[in-house]
Amino acid sequence: MALIKWGLAITDGRGKVGGTVLTRGRSGAVMRNKVTPTNPNTARQSAVRARLSSFSQAWKGLTQAQRDAWNAAVSGYTKTNVFGDTVNPSGKNLYTGLNSNLEKVGYSAISVPAVPESVISPDVSDAACSLSLTSLEFDFAAGSADQTMFVQMSTPVSPGITNISSKVSLIGTQIQTTPATVDLWTEYVAIYGTPAVGQKIFMRISAVRDATGQSSTPAILSCIVAA
Repeated sequence: MALIKWGLAITDGRGKVGGTVLTRGRSGAVMRNKVTPTNPNTARQSAVRARLSSFSQAWKGLTQAQRDAWNAAVSGYTKTNVFGDTVNPSGKNLYTGLNSNLEKVGYSAISVPAVPESVISPDVSDAACSLSLTSLEFDFAAGSADQTMFVQMSTPVSPGITNISSKVSLIGTQIQTTPATVDLWTEYVAIYGTPAVGQKIFMRISAVRDATGQSSTPAILSCIVAA
């Protein structure tokens, strides 16, 4: 479904209408033909779908009082849409989203929403990324003792690519309370294979608040594979 923002005339649009996609490029609003992506149905895709299906079923198993609590909590979890307008999720979407975050970092699901707390984004302002054919390391500063960091990495891409779009996969979780160097080479190769020298890999590092399931704004790093 496309989102359209109305003015005296249509001023913006997002989404799909029939075979047309409404989006925005560097030069402004654009329309392009809808392309159906391939569906390799990988084990990780199946796991994501299973997780969402599981929480959808779990929502039905909540008591009415619990569902009412989630519906009442949505005003504390407002976000902005593609137009910058403030919107609230549904109670079911809030339940599913927060618990999906918690499961990704190894925590149990919550049946009653917690009071929202601030989430400290990973500090990568002075981070370094080192990537060779034996290691894939990055450094970032201390986070918070009650948050869990998790890392996503892209497939190897051309060094000229500047936007990772959807080419990411969850690699692993790291609980960080002090500055540290993390090496995820083994985990990376197990999923994507060995990258070629000269290719680029992006890392997207986020934090999840352990008590609430809230996720921080991700920090982005990238590095080039060296010999």
